[in-house]
Amino acid sequence: KDKAGKEQHIGQWISCGLPFSHPSYYRVRFATNTAGNLVAAYPETGEIAVFDNTGKKLRQFKTDLKPEVITKEDREEYYQNAAKDLKRIEEDVANRTKDKEYWNNYIAQYKQQLEKFRDPANYPANLPYFSEMMVDSENNILLFRFTREEGSNKFDVYTYNSTGSKIATTSFITDKYDLKINPAVFRFHNGSVYSILKVKNAVGNPLRLVKFDLKKN
Repeated sequence: KDKAGKEQHIGQWISCGLPFSHPSYYRVRFATNTAGNLVAAYPETGEIAVFDNTGKKLRQFKTDLKPEVITKEDREEYYQNAAKDLKRIEEDVANRTKDKEYWNNYIAQYKQQLEKFRDPANYPANLPYFSEMMVDSENNILLFRFTREEGSNKFDVYTYNSTGSKIATTSFITDKYDLKINPAVFRFHNGSVYSILKVKNAVGNPLRLVKFDLKKN
């Protein structure tokens, strides 16, 4: 509002948020092992590098995970979802009595960018190889396979030893808790996972300390 109390609108450019295009999906994951070495994991390439405390690279290897790709059918689904959102906005604006010019401009800009959802050039070449990386008590490297399933409570874990050899593929699943892969509250020890999780539909304090036994696939 200006000094007289009249509402003022700042011009804006609408930018479509395309699925899986945010840089956070591809940021480097870091962890340290018991030797004090830094482990760096690159979700964009599936590579792992280990550095000593002077910054010297000790080793590097590429995992054998196969990342998912965004298909033409996926892009069309994202386009149709965005078109539905646009229609809802248009219906809402049609019932408005204030700020018509502002919202009509908003809709016009949205329409201009709608085709971005169909253009493969606006998406990454592939989805991340993994969503998170952790190092367990034996210095094994654990990678959580990236899933695009919103709210998925099943996680596949790929384990490599400190030299890059694959040890096993495991998974854990739960219907009782809301699983969140967060290195700050996850600990691996002797083949088990310990974490602080929320009980679904809990009454009172929802937090619980939970132990999972990993099942080899």
